[in-house]
Amino acid sequence: VWTHGGLPETEPLLPLARNMPYLDTAWGSKLLFFGVERWLSAPGLQFLYAGSITAMLCLLAYSMYQHTKSHRMTIAGLLIFAALELTPMSIIRPQNLGLLCFVALFVSCQSRVVPRLAWATVPGIMLLWANLHGAYPVGLIFLAMVWVGSVIDYALRMKSLWKGLSTWQTWQWFCLLELSTAAVLINPVGWEIIPTTLLIARNPNLLALVEWEPLTMTMKQGKIFAGALLILVGLYRHSPRRVSWREWILVISFGLWTAMTSRMLVWWAPIAAWSAITHGRAIWNHSRFRRSEEMQNDHPPRTGLWSVVTLGLVWICFAYSPAGTRLLHGAPKDQALADRIWRRSLADQTPIDIAAHLKEHPPTGLVFNVYEWGDYLQYAGPENMQLFLNSHVHLLPTDIWDDYLSISNVVIGWEDKLDRYGVNTVVLDHAFHRVLIQRLSENSEWRFQYDDRLGSIFVRKQPIRNPYDPTASIEPEIVESTSVENSASDH
Repeated sequence: VWTHGGLPETEPLLPLARNMPYLDTAWGSKLLFFGVERWLSAPGLQFLYAGSITAMLCLLAYSMYQHTKSHRMTIAGLLIFAALELTPMSIIRPQNLGLLCFVALFVSCQSRVVPRLAWATVPGIMLLWANLHGAYPVGLIFLAMVWVGSVIDYALRMKSLWKGLSTWQTWQWFCLLELSTAAVLINPVGWEIIPTTLLIARNPNLLALVEWEPLTMTMKQGKIFAGALLILVGLYRHSPRRVSWREWILVISFGLWTAMTSRMLVWWAPIAAWSAITHGRAIWNHSRFRRSEEMQNDHPPRTGLWSVVTLGLVWICFAYSPAGTRLLHGAPKDQALADRIWRRSLADQTPIDIAAHLKEHPPTGLVFNVYEWGDYLQYAGPENMQLFLNSHVHLLPTDIWDDYLSISNVVIGWEDKLDRYGVNTVVLDHAFHRVLIQRLSENSEWRFQYDDRLGSIFVRKQPIRNPYDPTASIEPEIVESTSVENSASDH
């Protein structure tokens, strides 16, 4: 996209997904990440990641304090939000920017009526979101629920559904929803983005990924979700504050959605945190243990001193951060130092040495790789290396994805599948593929090429042709002998 100035129409990187239609719903985020990485390397990506989280916390902190006028409740709400986002937000990816858009949208829609500023900010947020991450339908669903909840609240208050629908306040929310939907269509592919996004969400290949599975108590995020749910139940039980239908719809619907697929936890988090501090403040206001002195001291006088101190601390922290150091002093000239900084910037599970080994010993034919390593191997490995898959599993035909799972789980016939796809190199991690590593080490057709604390590389002793790469060349006698052996083994 950076080089050609346009979006690819088909998958350009995976040979097994060649000619598959490809609509990139996160092209804006990827260009941003790519530009930052070229400018500031990995420290720049770290800074962008930290900056997105800081922006979310600042938006929520400002909105929560304006709503509760309590520093304690604001901090409690931020802690609940951070606890719920701890696991889903542990990876730098386009979803981070999508969540930032959702938090900004959520904060912009806290009034009962549409604020004047929201007529510009909300469609602008949705336009940005649709070009940064494919989860923008969550924002449209959120706005639709806000409108439906407002209609029910006004209908119950006026004892007439028609009056609830025709009230000017509810019409404003409906018009804002329409404007936001129109803003989403401003993207490189126009209206096609909506059906394509829905097809991706329903892709059967995604159901095998952990974050698309239902929440269970065996998951870390499942335990955190259950804890937050118990807190909300207790607060609703004792809160003197009336719960609007708009709040009920948001909390319950997003909560059920999260229970059905753990990926939705990131979107439920700000809603749960906001509801918790709202009713926590209401309980505190009616508590007999509340002291009048705390009421008076809850609003400290505004002074410019703390603003100056805050800005100074922000600058000091930025100047000593990896991104600030690189920006102020430039890239290190010592290559060894640059390599050490690079390694420290990446997660411990990143296959740095494995990618370096593959770059020094370029594999021939198709490489069967671990799903989680696909993107990094394509980035840091040899140019034009043919991988089995990367994180775009929704672009793979379902039968190929099923074969990947069968090989990974060492299902009967896994050797034949490797032969059928012309795999000559296998890259596996020790964490989840120990059984397959053991089977390959015992197989006479394969040999160890590389091994470290993270994973192993196996190569075929007699390379075979990749049927998915018509340009691949290999000695005819090797192909013939291999095919005879495969035929005999099949029988």
